[in-house]
Amino acid sequence: MPRYVYMFMDDDRRPIGQSSEISIDRDLWPKLYGGLPLTQTEKASICTGTQLYQASSKADGVPPDFFGNPGTLMTVSSAFRDMVEELEPGLHEFLPHKVVWKHSGNSAGEYFRFLCTATVEDPFDYDRTRWRTNFEGGYGVNAAKKSGYHPDLLPGSKAFMHGGIIGERHLFRAKTPALVKPVLCSQTFADFLKSRKRPGVARKKIQVIEPQVVQGPW
Repeated sequence: MPRYVYMFMDDDRRPIGQSSEISIDRDLWPKLYGGLPLTQTEKASICTGTQLYQASSKADGVPPDFFGNPGTLMTVSSAFRDMVEELEPGLHEFLPHKVVWKHSGNSAGEYFRFLCTATVEDPFDYDRTRWRTNFEGGYGVNAAKKSGYHPDLLPGSKAFMHGGIIGERHLFRAKTPALVKPVLCSQTFADFLKSRKRPGVARKKIQVIEPQVVQGPW
């Protein structure tokens, strides 16, 4: 059985929105999306609290398991943290973060800023992956550069990575030349998110292959 990896991110169709007064210094962004260590002052600067709201109601909603941009700064639930710690104990960092419902002021639960610290060398198979551009047919290194190293997320598009580079990682960032490096997760972790049936998750399968070996279609 081929092992898949999902790219996951906020789904714009989700009914939960967020508002925050956080202002992140632009010099901090490369650390966040590069998985680099933060100072205590930098950690405090990103944990100033967030308000959640439902787009069509002032009532409290179902709190998501994560929100924010996986390419930079994510806020995750205690269930998300617990699953990560079960799969990769002590590898990543979780900073307590206050999250309340905007209209009621009620707590949305226990949340954390998630600092994904695991990175792997660039694992993408550029010739087999369909990139988010029509340049040179959407395939190859030049197409990847043109797309900003964003795989095409449309139905029917495929992305491939080398399993030998990923190893047994469950959550990680790939060292592509892209400026922003989204968090990727394993099939195991994706199945956990799906089982929770919470809002806020869009998934894209990425085929994992061993070097020089192509797995079947998916």
